[in-house]
Amino acid sequence: MTFEFKRSLLRVSTLLLLVLFAIVGVGMGYYTAQYVGSQVDYKYSVIGFSQVQGDHVNLVVMAIRPNGDPAPDVEISAVNFNGSEITSGTPTRPGRCL
Repeated sequence: MTFEFKRSLLRVSTLLLLVLFAIVGVGMGYYTAQYVGSQVDYKYSVIGFSQVQGDHVNLVVMAIRPNGDPAPDVEISAVNFNGSEITSGTPTRPGRCL
């Protein structure tokens, strides 16, 4: 039985199909990576935290470029759960806002 399995696996048609499926799989993976990469805008990352003091919320936010430098001219908006804007602003110091 082992001999039959080896013989059927080493046939030219089986090997060609194996190579074809491998090439198609790599191509689909490349296409998917390119498509997903083109959908996401990686201009800035935003990190921040909030402090609650009584009825007030203090937001500290920093916009960062892909290379890690602060982004000074970015407008950042805080939006509530309903989608309406609470506040927005541009950095008062490099990378700091709101």
